[in-house]
Amino acid sequence: MYKTAFEDIKKVYQPMIELGEIGKKTAETMLKEYSEYSRELVSSSINQAKQLASAKDIVAAFDAQAVYAKNLDSKFVSNAQKQMGLMLEARDASSKVFDELSDAYSSAMKSWMTQFKA
Repeated sequence: MYKTAFEDIKKVYQPMIELGEIGKKTAETMLKEYSEYSRELVSSSINQAKQLASAKDIVAAFDAQAVYAKNLDSKFVSNAQKQMGLMLEARDASSKVFDELSDAYSSAMKSWMTQFKA
């Protein structure tokens, strides 16, 4: 009796477990990407500070700063695209779980209604 009750509860909560796993996987991947981006940002900032400190004139410093800003922009856009891709993957996976759940509840409701009519 307890074994079947546990199996029934597990079956009912399986979609929530799947959604939790999707969220966990997405969060872990996003944190990993953010960590790499932050590390790269700090490293490039230190290199930029060294380059600006060693610049011989103001024109060279401005040129170096312009190159740094362009590189920073491309890194930011690349990171944003990765994050958006991860969010879209999570949305698609979550939608699949909800679709399966909706189908399961619809079929259960139809089954219940046919039993009720009989």
